[in-house]
Amino acid sequence: MATDKAALYDSLSIQENVTFPMGRHSRKSAEDQKRRAQELLASVGMQQDLDKLPSEISGGMQKRVGLARALALDPERAFEKPIRYPVDMEFRQAYDSDVTDAEWEYLEFFVPAVLPGGRPPKHTRREIINGICYAIRSGGAWKLLPHDLPP
Repeated sequence: MATDKAALYDSLSIQENVTFPMGRHSRKSAEDQKRRAQELLASVGMQQDLDKLPSEISGGMQKRVGLARALALDPERAFEKPIRYPVDMEFRQAYDSDVTDAEWEYLEFFVPAVLPGGRPPKHTRREIINGICYAIRSGGAWKLLPHDLPP
């Protein structure tokens, strides 16, 4: 995912910044990692700057290196639809503690609806119930909920 900041390691070269996630999260050999990094950097027009440090290139070039690093592990996920709020259950991971459609049909009556004139809800009522059920069933603290459940 590309963001406003490239979040590159200052002490690593451009090529090392791209190979860094591969070294931690893949089983590719060092040569394969290096070859993949060179391909990715070439695809964003940075093949001539492999040995430079992030401080030696412009901000736009840093963003291109950040994009190459994001593509290093799982290109499909880099272009995935971002999670929007309210979160649709189809776009988040399902948990064993989620209420079923039949359970929600029963519970929906007891969960107060949003009052008109207020701020639009950030989460659906069902997702709030799913978050409560997750916290109760897992015995976890509310602050330790997975990021795709309401805080």
